[in-house]
Amino acid sequence: MIRNSKSILAVTGLFLCLGLAQFVMAQSGTRNSPQQQQNQNTQGSAPRNEAPFDDRFWGFLKQAQYQNWASLPGIPSDGYPGNSPHGKHVKLYVNRTAAADQNAFQSGSILVKENYDESGKTLMAVTVMYRSKGFAPDAGDWYWAKYESNGRVSTMNNMRISGRVGMCIDCHQSAQGDDFVFANDN
Repeated sequence: MIRNSKSILAVTGLFLCLGLAQFVMAQSGTRNSPQQQQNQNTQGSAPRNEAPFDDRFWGFLKQAQYQNWASLPGIPSDGYPGNSPHGKHVKLYVNRTAAADQNAFQSGSILVKENYDESGKTLMAVTVMYRSKGFAPDAGDWYWAKYESNGRVSTMNNMRISGRVGMCIDCHQSAQGDDFVFANDN
C-alpha cells in the first residue's frame, strides 16, 4: 500500500506516462511499443498493413505543397494549352531535383501536371511522374500515377492507374532525348 503523497504522485505519473505512450502509439497506428513491434517483425510476423504507395505518394505531394513548386524554364507558370489525355489546359510543377537538371531529370525528380477542362478553371485530374532509380529501366525509371481531382487514384477497368502504366509509357517513349518527358522538348 502506498503511504505518502510522493509515492502517490510517482505512481500516478507513471500511469499517466504509460497511458500517454499508449495514446501516442494508437494515434500513430501502432498497437505495440516500438520494441514489441521490432521483436514481432524479426520473429517472422508480417509488418502491419500500410496504405498503397500511390495513396501515400499523394499524401506526400499534398504535404510538400506541390502547387508552390516552380515550373520548368520556358513553361508558363499559369498553365498552357494541353492535349489528350491531359486536358485542354495544364499546369506543370516540378520539385527541386527536377528543376536542377531538366535535361537529365535525376532520380528523385517529380513532375506534377494538373489537368484542367477547356476553361482552365475546373481541375479534372492530376498526373504525376516520379523517377526512381531501378524502378522501370525500360521506361526511364519513371513511376506514373493519375489522381482524380479529390486525390483518389484513378482507375480504368478496375485497375489503379499507377506504377508502370502502359498507356503513359507508350505515349512518353516518343519524347525527344529518350527521357520520357515532353516538357523539355524544343
